[in-house]
Amino acid sequence: ADDFPQWTRVPDKKRSGVEQVAIESLSITGQGKPINVVQQGDIITIRLLVHAVTDMNEIIFGYNIKDRIGNALFGENSLCLDASALHLDAGYNFVEYSFIWPEVYPYKYTITVGIGQGLIPLGHVVQCWAHDIASITAVTPGRSIHGMFNNDLKTLTVTPVKSST
Repeated sequence: ADDFPQWTRVPDKKRSGVEQVAIESLSITGQGKPINVVQQGDIITIRLLVHAVTDMNEIIFGYNIKDRIGNALFGENSLCLDASALHLDAGYNFVEYSFIWPEVYPYKYTITVGIGQGLIPLGHVVQCWAHDIASITAVTPGRSIHGMFNNDLKTLTVTPVKSST
């Protein structure tokens, strides 16, 4: 990657998991540029430099977005792509994945990225989490958010009631 010198190095204290494969560095961008403010519809790209101590199968990559008190607001992993879990060669590998930012309450959030191993989305071995490794601020220009996110009305009708007198 041409911009590798600008990537964020992941300190040991931010990592957890078995770490047979570990996240060494990462880059979080929008439209190819470093990003710290997002809005609904932005494509967020996460790029990782990972190191595996051995060849590994059934590897999963994912992310979580957390609020100011650490609650996971949303996230996903690569098993949602309806593809088989990935093989990872021993040594260093570059990984890239992306997602579309949803409409959420305008606030500052943290991003946790992770690597798992297995075939069950919520029941796999955690190989490496890079906890709260970056922060991002969501904005919603011209739109009020009525909770953590909006769930738009689908229909609305108003019918006058005629009095019988």
